Amino acid sequence: MWKNSLLFLITFPVMLLIAPFAYAACGTDYPNPIGFCDIPSFVMYLAGAVIKIAIPVSILLVVFVGFKIVAASAQGNVGKVTESRKMLTWILIGTALVVGAAAIVYGFVSFVRTV
Repeated sequence: MWKNSLLFLITFPVMLLIAPFAYAACGTDYPNPIGFCDIPSFVMYLAGAVIKIAIPVSILLVVFVGFKIVAASAQGNVGKVTESRKMLTWILIGTALVVGAAAIVYGFVSFVRTV
């Protein structure tokens, strides 16, 4: 729990410091090192980056757990098969949560831009 709080306390002020400079640099001739002129495009970029990382990792984990299930069933170990199926369930739930969160972010940002 304290790790999440520490991560938040480190990243949130950094984002608050970066955002005004990025927004201020978009209307001028100064080069914008961040590349985003507004917060919604930055948030959508972060959501896309999370998706680009999470999907390949989840695919690799599903393949790994599939091999684990096959190996455990070949050995006849029912306990490991059950454990592997539970692991597969949690991987799929986690992937669904990440994809769902990104979809909510995209929908919210699209709504905010139209208003």
